[in-house]
Amino acid sequence: MDLQALWQASLGELELSLTKANFTTWFKNTYLAQIEGSKATVCVPNTFTQAWLQKKYNDQIVRALRNASNLPVREIVYRVEVKNTTQIALENTPAPTASGMYSESSQAFATEAPVSTPQTHSSNDIGLNPRYLFNAFIVGKGNELAHAA
Repeated sequence: MDLQALWQASLGELELSLTKANFTTWFKNTYLAQIEGSKATVCVPNTFTQAWLQKKYNDQIVRALRNASNLPVREIVYRVEVKNTTQIALENTPAPTASGMYSESSQAFATEAPVSTPQTHSSNDIGLNPRYLFNAFIVGKGNELAHAA
């Protein structure tokens, strides 16, 4: 069984014991990178997810990996790494035509976005936008407390 199929089987078991919101939040962008002996490496999208999985779900993940693989997994190392899906998506997407005309091969219109230069509204030394200074502050329901302070 390859790593992706093993991880999907483990996620299936975890999904049964968690709420949909928790499962989606914590396991959405994770994947199994490797298994060496009794140590598995799970890649997570950020350090917050890494800490949360270590603290809250580590035992459940170990149990799910053992059940799905029949391997003596005892330890999980969490590594912050995002799977590169943009390159895969770009390879499968046909390139737009340079003319911007309808392309029969891609079955879509290729459009070029106009290039615009950002306009700076600041003319003072400190780089603040004059529209966002206190003399232009408008008091409304949502910012009465900020105005009072």
